[in-house]
Amino acid sequence: MAKKVTNKKQASQVESKEQVLTPHYPSDLKDLQSVRTSFRLSQEGSEALVWLAQSANVKFQGVLTHLASTLLTEKSSQDTKLTPESKPCTLLDRVVQAAADLDPKTRDTSARKTYVVNKLVLQIFNSFAKAHGLPRDLLVDLALKVTRAERRAKADSRRQHYEDAKREIDRLLSKADDLRKHLQEVLDEDDPVINRLGLVGVVIMNLSLAIESNLKEGTLIDPEDYSQSC
Repeated sequence: MAKKVTNKKQASQVESKEQVLTPHYPSDLKDLQSVRTSFRLSQEGSEALVWLAQSANVKFQGVLTHLASTLLTEKSSQDTKLTPESKPCTLLDRVVQAAADLDPKTRDTSARKTYVVNKLVLQIFNSFAKAHGLPRDLLVDLALKVTRAERRAKADSRRQHYEDAKREIDRLLSKADDLRKHLQEVLDEDDPVINRLGLVGVVIMNLSLAIESNLKEGTLIDPEDYSQSC
């Protein structure tokens, strides 16, 4: 009898874990209601939340919703027949690894702060935290820090590419200007080739100025407005 009870308990534990790992979808519109809850984040985690919100021009709720959505989407993608070796490293994988490397004695935790989130977001955080034996607030804290680090790395890489592109574009603009001056010496002043080349030069110059504005002030570059210069 004792063995049967143990088996039932083990089966119950397995079933419970499978239920926790099952992606949660809103079964009712009430799951999407906004509620107030508190998280105890580290100073670095709080700064990461602020940075992510400001860089994406969204509220804190948007950042937390994005994290929950990422966890859920990546978990759903992993529920395939891919072998462990072929599965990509997910945000949750990186969070779990960061938690394993963390020394609890040196963990910095600031005072609890209240945030607005959807009920569904809380369900997702609670489910993943429970499934992996992590405190919910630690999971959120590490997810914020990991996400900021990755976005900063991408931003730094893009900035370097933009700087390289601007140098090449400025060289191209200089060559176009030299060509225009040369053609003015051998063609009529109102020749359509000179006019069209002048327009090309304006477009290239505006792109160079738009990149410069992006690098200095973070102004987004419009993909369709060729007249944008700042």
